[in-house]
Amino acid sequence: MASYANPKTVTYTRTVAGATTATWSISPPLGCTQFRVAGISASVTTAFVGTTTPAKLGVGVAGNVNVAGFINFGTAAVPAPVDSAVGFSSQYIRGTNPVYGAVDLSGTSNTISGTPSVPVVVGPALITLTASTGGTPAGAAVAEITLDWF
Repeated sequence: MASYANPKTVTYTRTVAGATTATWSISPPLGCTQFRVAGISASVTTAFVGTTTPAKLGVGVAGNVNVAGFINFGTAAVPAPVDSAVGFSSQYIRGTNPVYGAVDLSGTSNTISGTPSVPVVVGPALITLTASTGGTPAGAAVAEITLDWF
């Protein structure tokens, strides 16, 4: 049986385009209702461009798409170049990215109120790419999102 100390680890691979917002729903493995981000990494195949905001790849739920963790594809001034790698470990800030160390999908709504240590939401878990903005947004990457389920 999966537990916080012994999770079921699953890696999801997605091709993302910096100019296009996209969302993928993720179903939990059998017997699991909670998840945490174990890692997010992306191999950039086309340079990211966005003069106002960079593209962001996040994990969360509807209304809270980055709550479990996210990566930015550079900054407006220094976007992620071609043939670079972007990773969660370098962007990890406890309590900020991710906001919560785990998310429980056994709730009745995706509204998170107060300061729960583990928010209980209805889900589903989502992987969401928020497109770059400003100028002529561009970019592409192959992303791997690894979730621990328990």
